[in-house]
Amino acid sequence: MAFAFEEGGIIFTKENMKQTKYLDPSTSEVNISFENAKNKLMSENPEVINESIHGELIDDDDFGIIWQMSSKTTNGKSIVIGIDASNGERLFVYDGSKNVQGKNSISKDAALEIAEKYIESKVSAEKINEIELEDVNYIEPAAYDLPGTYKISYTRIIRGIPSLSDGIQLRVNEETGEVSSYRKRWSMDEEKIALIDTKPSITDEKAVEVLKEYMNT
Repeated sequence: MAFAFEEGGIIFTKENMKQTKYLDPSTSEVNISFENAKNKLMSENPEVINESIHGELIDDDDFGIIWQMSSKTTNGKSIVIGIDASNGERLFVYDGSKNVQGKNSISKDAALEIAEKYIESKVSAEKINEIELEDVNYIEPAAYDLPGTYKISYTRIIRGIPSLSDGIQLRVNEETGEVSSYRKRWSMDEEKIALIDTKPSITDEKAVEVLKEYMNT
């Protein structure tokens, strides 16, 4: 799923459209209703204008069945949020209202601390124990009137093996210290992960002996 913020709204890529299947809420069995998802959006983002909220139930390749909610804030910016339709968990948010300039500048370490506290407020302790910091990158401002951001990535560790797909990504505004985007993907079934025995089945001496026999034949 891919989004890009512009001053006027949000761009959905062709790739995003191919990955998304729109569902009929009246015939789909979900635990979280549109009103539930709307209330969650407003409770976490009080600056959202109620009349601007729109939502669709979709089956997404990355996140499964979710409510994808879009809205406008009082400062004219866009917010897109994805809410798990089975349990109400917030899976991603792209908050244009946080992508504004400020008067300060935070360090890389401060951005990492902000990210860690944000994750602690959104993710269970069990899942936090399954992630590992991958990288912290500073991204230069895309325009003169936009702030720089820190992109912070965590990888999900499954049975000691880093997942290539699952994990958490955040962006922290370098000038205000606010989290402007959050994405959590947790789709890989750990039961399908093959375990590899890294313990040698023969000793070094035996390996040398086998090699010598092979070379002499």
